[in-house]
Amino acid sequence: MGYVQLHRHIRCILANDLLFALFAGVVAVTTEYSTLKSKSLVL
Repeated sequence: MGYVQLHRHIRCILANDLLFALFAGVVAVTTEYSTLKSKSLVL
């Protein structure tokens, strides 16, 4: 396992983490938005 390979591996993991964080953020915002929408419809 060379340094370059390790570096590439870490970068891949970081990219996946970033995508996952972005996805989780979008899901959280969407959930929040739909909850607020249903609450405002009830009121």
